[in-house]
Amino acid sequence: MGILTFDSMKYAYINTVVNDKKKGNGALVYFQISSDDGRHFLFTENELKKAEARAKKNPEDIEVRDITFTKD
Repeated sequence: MGILTFDSMKYAYINTVVNDKKKGNGALVYFQISSDDGRHFLFTENELKKAEARAKKNPEDIEVRDITFTKD
């Protein structure tokens, strides 16, 4: 597996996806991240919690951006 780079991604959209065709130990819900460069990623809640903990442990690696959130 090669190194995953995000050089072309500037924005991403996150939403939840219900796993209607769950198999075995598959998650009931996934968090889908769709990037502006056309890529899509699925994460479980546990994977996002681990990533959040990693970000808190390594704040020097966070690229802070000025983001404005709006409600639909």
